[in-house]
Amino acid sequence: MTPGLTLQLIAPATVRRGRRIPFKLRVGNASDTSLDLYLRGREPTFDIVVTDAEGARVWRRLEGAVIPAVLRVLPMRAGEVLVLKAGWDQRGSTGEIVESGDYLVTAILLTDAADPPSAGQHHIRVQ
Repeated sequence: MTPGLTLQLIAPATVRRGRRIPFKLRVGNASDTSLDLYLRGREPTFDIVVTDAEGARVWRRLEGAVIPAVLRVLPMRAGEVLVLKAGWDQRGSTGEIVESGDYLVTAILLTDAADPPSAGQHHIRVQ
């Protein structure tokens, strides 16, 4: 990951079944100097992957999406934060609303890196 770059996934810990779940990915420059992010796509793009308690993928935000082969340079000043937003309607890859239970969410920032940075896992309970 780029030195000084921080990623934080913000999402509720508990949601009612069938309700849209909002996600925010905070991308920050925690260093004392400016840095350049090399992002894929015309706009800053990030993926969200939701897995069930057994680790099976339930939903992926960019499943089947075509991301333009455009590399965008985004300069970030020291301390600057970029907030990206998305949501999930709780439908799995089959189109059905997921069952109540525990899910893990990972946000991945699409960069030029072979192993793009991620915000780690966030636990969500669907009731």
